[in-house]
Amino acid sequence: MKLEPIEMTVGGSRFMIGNLNCFDSLAVTRLIAPVVPAILSSGMLDRAYEMMSHSRDSEGASVSDILNEVSGLITSCDPVLQRIAAMPEDDVRRVVGICLSCVERWNDTSKAWGRVTQGGVLMFDDLDQAQILALTFRVIVKHLAPFGNALGL
Repeated sequence: MKLEPIEMTVGGSRFMIGNLNCFDSLAVTRLIAPVVPAILSSGMLDRAYEMMSHSRDSEGASVSDILNEVSGLITSCDPVLQRIAAMPEDDVRRVVGICLSCVERWNDTSKAWGRVTQGGVLMFDDLDQAQILALTFRVIVKHLAPFGNALGL
């Protein structure tokens, strides 16, 4: 199964999610394996999708509405967050580093894509934690799907 590149916008910037080689993909799958049961068994994905699909537009929502939505989302993600928090720091860094190694960012000035990391070093100092986690999660989802298909999940 060939994985096609995925373009997405995060924090106002365009990113291209490329492909990990088979060994990096397998390494990420192995490292996040303790988190996967929490995602699947808790129904977190269904609840998160449901909450996001009924989310109010930020302009039409009060501060209380926004806080209630964020609180509900965090509560529904608690089993997964607990598993991630229990992961060794080196494993988390390795997962993020491997995942970002296949991500490129569009540069409007040079009209070209640039790698987000080079040799494990982050090339853009304006990326924040939320953006890095969103990109990491997208890479994981992209590469975990074929693994699940191979197992008949």
